This record gives sequence, structure tokens and C-alpha cells, in this order.
Amino acid sequence: MDAGNELSSIRFRSIEEFIPYREALLRLCEECCGTVDGLALFVALNEGVNNALQHGKKDTSEGVVDLSVKREKEQLRVDIRSAGGGLLGLPPLFDRPLPKSLEESGRGLHIIGSLVDHFSIEATDSHVTLCLEKRREEEIVHEES
Repeated sequence: MDAGNELSSIRFRSIEEFIPYREALLRLCEECCGTVDGLALFVALNEGVNNALQHGKKDTSEGVVDLSVKREKEQLRVDIRSAGGGLLGLPPLFDRPLPKSLEESGRGLHIIGSLVDHFSIEATDSHVTLCLEKRREEEIVHEES
């Protein structure tokens, strides 16, 4: 993917550092995906950021979250990368049914999965990257014509 497709790239360590970017990210999602789908992507993005901050390494030099938004051929792609291998060794949380009690474990991934067209998790011993994809509005309009 060439750098010309990157629309936004930010790095932060806490929710307080992320908050100033939220409004611009919401506008970017809505501009690319339409009001309804853009809001859905933004909610999924926000949930992914919360998960990265909650489950990633904290209080270390590695405890940063990198977020990038890229325009691909027919979709918008959001990558959220954080230090930590918290998802390794766990069953695929997004494949199991949502717990009746709505416990914290895996709930965010269910929310994300219901709001985007596709998502994946790439995990290593040192980093976890959550990739979210949502079809861009002009592609949806083009298909309906």
C-alpha cells in the first residue's frame, strides 16, 4: 500500500492523548463512508482504541498505540497497533457467542464485528494489530446504479 493512500496517522499512550483526534476521525470516516456507515466505522475504531489501551502494555516505552486510516480501492482501512501479545493463546473471541452476562471478555470484538464489513487481528509476541475495513460510500452508490 503506498503512502499516498494514508489519510491519517496518530500515536498516543492514553485516552486523554487520543481524545483531541476523535472529532477529526469521525468526520474523516463520515466523509469516506457516508453518515451512517462512517459513524459505525468510528464506533468500531473507538472500541478498538479502548481495547488497545486497556489490554496493551502500559507504563513502558512500548506502551503506545499507533492508529492509521488508509483509503484502499473500495474501502477505508483502519489499523490499530499496540504493544503486547494479549490475544495470543486465547480462543478466537470473535467466533464464540456473546456471553449472556455481557462480560468484558470479547464483548468489544463482537461490537466491532457488527459494525464493519471485515476485521482481522494480527498478533505476535510483541504486538497486536486490529485491522478494520468498511466499504467507501462511492463504491456502494456505484454498485446500486
